[in-house]
Amino acid sequence: MDNVTNWTRDLASLEPLEEYENRYVQCNLAPLLLSPELAQDIVSLHDPQNEDNFNLLIISLLADTIKQRKLAIKEEAEKLRNELNYLLKKFNN
Repeated sequence: MDNVTNWTRDLASLEPLEEYENRYVQCNLAPLLLSPELAQDIVSLHDPQNEDNFNLLIISLLADTIKQRKLAIKEEAEKLRNELNYLLKKFNN
């Protein structure tokens, strides 16, 4: 697991790699977004001979993770909104 820790620490020091879906994904988000299992998978796929594809893989995984988290936040916000509306109706009656 030391390799994963070192890899995420190294990744965190990188500049933005590429534009992806009209926004820059900052690599300093990697330690916050990647589970140890996903980081280990990425490390196992690393091919020093093909850095560009590896960088695109990282960006793609980070973007997908961000999308999933945004969706989860939207779903939670909708639940809270519904609960608030229910409580307001109950309080007003």
